[in-house]
Amino acid sequence: MNKLKFSLIVLLGACSYGILSSILKIGFLNGFSFPALLGGQYVFGWFGLLLLVMFFSRYKVTLKNVFSLLAVGITMSLTSIFYGLSVKELPASIAIVLLFQFTWMGVLIEAIANKTFPSREKLLSILILFIGTIFAGGIFDGIGQELSIKGITFGLLAAITFSNYIYLQVGVFLLMFQSTQKAFL
Repeated sequence: MNKLKFSLIVLLGACSYGILSSILKIGFLNGFSFPALLGGQYVFGWFGLLLLVMFFSRYKVTLKNVFSLLAVGITMSLTSIFYGLSVKELPASIAIVLLFQFTWMGVLIEAIANKTFPSREKLLSILILFIGTIFAGGIFDGIGQELSIKGITFGLLAAITFSNYIYLQVGVFLLMFQSTQKAFL
């Protein structure tokens, strides 16, 4: 059951980035600049989070937690910036494929942090991801030769910052969970 739940969460995340790509492309076509679109995204996100915190949060944030949350927020913001710049330079379908390289990058970060070699299942998953990326990127159709190096670079930077975001987010969650447990004891 947990595998299905987590698969659905990954699907929801992919759909969210797919919708974001479409919104950015439509915004660019209607004459909006990237800073205006990014600023709008942050303003709406900030108000949404403010409402959630005002009505549902019962947790006090310590100074240690603030720095952890800042690290997570900075990596997520950089992901948004790099991804938006990638969408501006590339077709949205290619930008999302580049962003989803975070999966193998995350396995690499985990292997380095834990000083362990990835399992056979993870290596097989990465191989499947690379094969899918080659097909989705249109390498065999010659589409890959028409792509902007700048856009590809931004897409890969988005993947790097997103993989770091996920790694840091898990650490912050564990830190806050441990703090919450101590508060209830």
